This record gives sequence, structure tokens and C-alpha cells, in this order.
Amino acid sequence: MIHPNPAAQSRFTTAAAQGLRVFPVLAHGKKPGVTWTPYRESAPEAALLASWDASNFNVGVITGASADLLEIDADSRRSQSSARWSRCEMDPMSFPRSTTLASRSRKTPLTRR
Repeated sequence: MIHPNPAAQSRFTTAAAQGLRVFPVLAHGKKPGVTWTPYRESAPEAALLASWDASNFNVGVITGASADLLEIDADSRRSQSSARWSRCEMDPMSFPRSTTLASRSRKTPLTRR
């Protein structure tokens, strides 16, 4: 018998309470389980978060300028050297004031506040 992990049972609610904008992602992948764009501007209601908590969805987190959250994919071939990222971990303010978020479709300037 598999016993559920209590922390995993409130994963959407917990992440949203910490200020992250969350949405469900299909299990074993990165494809959104719902249309996620409405959650760029407003958080899902508690009842919706609870229904996602009870599902087998993975947690997706909205990043970018609208969420004021920068995502760094450091395990890709195109990532910066680990020395640079280590320096940022030691001194978070050493990250450039303005950077460019590269995506396949566009480049969006982000400004650190």
C-alpha cells in the first residue's frame, strides 16, 4: 500500500501562499493541464487550488516579467558557466540589473527591482 505524502497533498495551495503563480501541468511532462494565461494576472481561488491539490497534476510556476520571477535553466547546454551562477548564489545582488530572457519565440527584457 502506498501512503500519500501530506506535503504533496497541498502543493498548489502551499506554493500559492508563498506568492508563486501556479497552474497544473500534466504528469510526466511540461504541457499545461489547463489554459494557464489567466493566472498571469491573478491567483486561482482557494477552491480551485484545493481541486488541483487533489489531482495528479504537477505544479507549474508562471515566470517572467508578469510574475516578476526569473527562471534560470542551468542544466542546458547553452547555460552560463557554473562559476558565474555560483557567484550569483553567494551575492544575489551581483546579478545584472537588466537581463534578457531568451525564448524560442522572442526576447523579453526583465529588470530586477
